[in-house]
Amino acid sequence: MRPTESTLKRLFALSGNRCPFPNCPATLTYNGRLIGEVCHIKGDNPGAARYDPAQTDKERQAYENLIAMCPTHHTVIDDDEESYPVYRILKMKADHEAKASPMTDADAESAAGHFLEIGYANIDQSGGIAAQHFQAHTVNLHSAPTDPVAQARRLQAVETLWKAIKDLGNEFGQLVHVETIFTAEEIDGFFRNGWPRGYRHIAEYADDQAIITRFERARAREVESERLFVPQRVWSAYFIIRALYGRSAYLFQKSFEEHSYRNWRSDSGVNQLLQAILPPNVVEQLKAQQIAGLHKSFDHLEEQFLAEANVRA
Repeated sequence: MRPTESTLKRLFALSGNRCPFPNCPATLTYNGRLIGEVCHIKGDNPGAARYDPAQTDKERQAYENLIAMCPTHHTVIDDDEESYPVYRILKMKADHEAKASPMTDADAESAAGHFLEIGYANIDQSGGIAAQHFQAHTVNLHSAPTDPVAQARRLQAVETLWKAIKDLGNEFGQLVHVETIFTAEEIDGFFRNGWPRGYRHIAEYADDQAIITRFERARAREVESERLFVPQRVWSAYFIIRALYGRSAYLFQKSFEEHSYRNWRSDSGVNQLLQAILPPNVVEQLKAQQIAGLHKSFDHLEEQFLAEANVRA
């Protein structure tokens, strides 16, 4: 059983085309494409987050049990039931709808129609760590569509996202490299007293256009159409890697403004991104690393992307 079109239209209309997670700026539609997710507050199937066996099928698909969110925060609330029980999500939804400006009927109807076209993403938990590198013609794709055409398209989408991840790494590699050879105290000293010879190129990040330029060169937004062809968790892993590069660069930019290092380890935005994908104990271990913690964070996220994509060499 699926939500009715009228239920979905109401859900998107009242969302105001924004994710309801506090302080999240993500839209649910972008350039006419649906990039948000319809999430069940009480899980749709046994084993799903907050599943209630006493619910009827009709109640599960009702407006009252649904919330529209960005892919990242869909993952956040489903991976941490203790922090996001039913009552908290209901309040999140109600608070958001009370402040949001409703979408137009046409836009809400379009979003509902796109969702019904696309259908539900398969959100199976994956285990293990996949290989670091792969090529489309050498991988085994597990839990893939049985239709050869759909399978080939999904492989193409995964490969495209992986290339985008490596392009982002090339664009922001200098910033991450600094974290592999200097401690936070040393970096703070450079922001206060000047960077040593050989690292003065880092001053490029003082320009507020530098981040935008690097994202444009990496063509980060050009791959958003691939969202339609991969499971939600694969897209979420990519989205978080992209967001972490942006957030890290933003912290460097602010550090130049303030002449004091904004350490990513104490930044709530970085912490939220990492904990959306990685276990809390792993996040704490990464933050405890005096050197190369940021580099290892990206390594973990890339491994998680491949694991969620269910690929192996």
